[in-house]
Amino acid sequence: MHNITYINYASLDVEGSELEILDIFDPKKTPVEIWSIEVTYPETQIRLINIMKSKGYILYTKLNYDWIFIDKTRWNLKLKSELHKLPRIITGREINIK
Repeated sequence: MHNITYINYASLDVEGSELEILDIFDPKKTPVEIWSIEVTYPETQIRLINIMKSKGYILYTKLNYDWIFIDKTRWNLKLKSELHKLPRIITGREINIK
């Protein structure tokens, strides 16, 4: 068993089970700095935002069906100066974010 204590980037795309997984995710046990979560069902959008907010994340942007959430405790510490790199990190190419 691996002793993972921190994750920089996690992508969650499990065909509709995202909310169930996030419900049991404990960011205190294994913090994740950046999440990319597939959102394909409009009826789950508000619940997703509420779950992520309750776990300490803010919605940074939406890239098609992927919603990018960032740990808000790290927002001012590290990511603020690095956010311009985020689309390239996730997609491998430059994207203009409005």
